[in-house]
This record gives sequence, structure tokens and C-alpha cells, in this order.
Amino acid sequence: FVAGIEESGARGVVLFNRFYQPDMDLDELELSREVVLSTSAELPLRLHAAAMLFGQTTLEMAVSGGVHSGDDAAKAILSGASAVQVVSAVLSEGTGALSRITREMTARLSGMGYRSLAEARGVLSMANAPNARTWERLNYARLLHGWK
Repeated sequence: FVAGIEESGARGVVLFNRFYQPDMDLDELELSREVVLSTSAELPLRLHAAAMLFGQTTLEMAVSGGVHSGDDAAKAILSGASAVQVVSAVLSEGTGALSRITREMTARLSGMGYRSLAEARGVLSMANAPNARTWERLNYARLLHGWK
């Protein structure tokens, strides 16, 4: 799918725009108008997609959905994203969330020894894993082992 987007001339892709998730109001017998904001729990699917695609495409990647902290943003960059989109945190906290997330991300990445986003980008991607197959199995085994 991403190869087709790249071939069409696009220069970037967003991973993943959140699907609208309407609920039903049983008392009013209509669709609920409540907006459900994202949480950081939605981030891992996007991180996995970015990590898999990094190095496989020339498209710039933005991670959207689940970015609420500097650590969330740092994970996206380390997975291979060029940018993150932040909406729910801004709706919850106001525009100050953007400077907070940027400050936290910068502190985290510089604390890890990275001097720039470009230097950190894709470090935890599958393209940079010594053996991507082993890495995939190891993560799955850790997940199963950690289940309680």
C-alpha cells in the first residue's frame, strides 16, 4: 500500500489517522456525540508500523494517535517517524502541551546522547535491528512472558 502511495508522487504518509468511533445512546436511540480522545495506549501500533516501514520507503512518516508525552514522541522518532501529530493532548491541556512535549522529547533524546532528531530517527526500526526476525520473535516472547 505504501509503495503505491510513494509511486503516486506523495512525499509523506501519516501512520495512522484515527478512525471515528461513534457509540450509541440507548436512551435517545441515536449516535452519541461524545468525542473519545486518544491515549498513549494507542501508540504501539503506530510505532510498529513506523519501525517496519523505516528504510523500506523514501516517504516521510508522521505518527498520529497516542502521542501525549515527550517519551511518546521520542519513541515515534526512534521508530522512524519524521514528525508526530498531537491533537488529544492539545484539546485536553491547551497549546502548552506542544511546548511541554517538545521539551520532554528533547530532554529524553539528548539525555540518550542524540544531538539531533535526524541522528535518533529510526534507531529502533527493523532496518537497524541486527536480525529483524529474531527481534520480532523476541518482542512476542517478552509479551507472552510478561502477561499476568
